[in-house]
Amino acid sequence: EGKNKPIIYDPTKNRDQLSRYRISHNTLLEYSKNIIENNNVLKRMFSDRYPYVLIDEYQDTNKKVVDLLNSILKYPGRKHNFVIGFFGDSKQNIYDQGIGTLPEELELSTIQEQENRRSCKSIVKVINKIRNDDLNQISDKENGTCQFYVTNNEDNISDNFNLNGSH
Repeated sequence: EGKNKPIIYDPTKNRDQLSRYRISHNTLLEYSKNIIENNNVLKRMFSDRYPYVLIDEYQDTNKKVVDLLNSILKYPGRKHNFVIGFFGDSKQNIYDQGIGTLPEELELSTIQEQENRRSCKSIVKVINKIRNDDLNQISDKENGTCQFYVTNNEDNISDNFNLNGSH
């Protein structure tokens, strides 16, 4: 029993049910990473079929995906160039399992985008004050307001800062 039974990928639950041939998203990532990292034929097939891989919001990409792609990038038997583009902002990481900052071993060329097209000037001004890197963004959107509050707990707002950062 169980021969030729399809394996079902269930992205809605992050728990395997191996007795029912169901795997979760984390298991799919782990299996994919292990299979491709240990199989040069698959690395070559992947890079031949997909010579350009673009990842948006890279900071929330699982490290296993980055490792898998890096193994293809390092594979010397590729017929063609293999290009990976990571687009995102490590300071905007929202998932615990996201990679956040890309590993230095990737030896990436960085292109900093200064224009913030999503937020108005007042929000970008506050963001620039609290970032701890060299990126200083700009915006041409005039509408919107921003107030920055510091709170000791949910019921007590202790301080109100204006956009200049003073009390």
